[in-house]
Amino acid sequence: MLDVEIKSAQGLSERERRAWDELQAADRAYESPYFSRAFFEAVARHAQSTRVAVMRANGEVAGFFPFHHGPLGLARPLAGPVSDCHGPLLRKGAGIDPAALVKAAGFNLLSMRHADGATRLFAGALSKRHAMHVIDLGDGFKAYEEGRRALAKSAFRAIRVRTEKAEKQYGRVSHVFCDARPETLRRLYAWKSEQYHATGQIDVLSVGWVRRLVEDLFESKGGAVSAQLSSLWFGDRLAAAHLGLRTRTAMHYWFPGYDPELSDLSPGNILLHRMAEAAAGEKVRAIHLGPGDYRYKTEFANASLPLAEGVICGTGVIGSLAKAGNAMIETLGRKLPARFAHLPSGLARRIDRQLAFRSL
Repeated sequence: MLDVEIKSAQGLSERERRAWDELQAADRAYESPYFSRAFFEAVARHAQSTRVAVMRANGEVAGFFPFHHGPLGLARPLAGPVSDCHGPLLRKGAGIDPAALVKAAGFNLLSMRHADGATRLFAGALSKRHAMHVIDLGDGFKAYEEGRRALAKSAFRAIRVRTEKAEKQYGRVSHVFCDARPETLRRLYAWKSEQYHATGQIDVLSVGWVRRLVEDLFESKGGAVSAQLSSLWFGDRLAAAHLGLRTRTAMHYWFPGYDPELSDLSPGNILLHRMAEAAAGEKVRAIHLGPGDYRYKTEFANASLPLAEGVICGTGVIGSLAKAGNAMIETLGRKLPARFAHLPSGLARRIDRQLAFRSL
């Protein structure tokens, strides 16, 4: 029999905290920093809606499902729109009834865009499949680079050529894997803000709870999870920077940015290449690049993880209305000409993303 208890971060017992850590460590499917208990606790410090469903079967902890609760049973995955991977952590062999979990947790509507596809817990509802690109460093950087050079020869040759060009123009190209300087972080903020405004997107790092979360994690150096800042320099000029989630064995590529005046030298790619080398030297097994088939991701990635997307609806009135609305959006997309078929779902996702930033 499944028993589900909804708890805050402060409400977890020491035994439950240990069980979470052990569950994550035992299964590489949960290697992402997003599945770390420390990340859950960091989010909880800045978003009061943060909760976790603690699942037990026969009295033993069977899993954890972190989420944000909202009014009328409207829930969101942990960290909402700044999460590239989310979902429940389940003990291997645990027979969890998804309908029982949804009912016990009080979910009327839970929209998931990047659910961990490995669990298959909500396979029926999360029917759209995609993938997260991954740099797998398990065999070391040399083996990784040799493998990618064979398959993405022009991309890796371009990194070498542009590095040499940058050195001729600006001086020595250098990399700081763990840059603790606040001024580097502020410059990254400025680049990201310019990028978001230029592309008509929400300035993610100006949203209060996101900014507080990022800076909290940036200051948590040496913790179970932290936000590690890396930088690339052309001479004494900051060319690119990246702020990403970091655990002992994995990194997540989160907020990259570069000096737009240096875009012809691809400083972002040079930085990612050097980050991969430095990460392998510190025994990091993987850098998760997140979803999206951007060119640099397909060139750098040598592995992938399954993700799923969909809407989980409860059986009540609100859940039924949400299910009907989602079906209407999908039907409209099918009736439109092929080149416009993505517009209804794309608009719905954009509105949902904007609401998510404000509702946590």
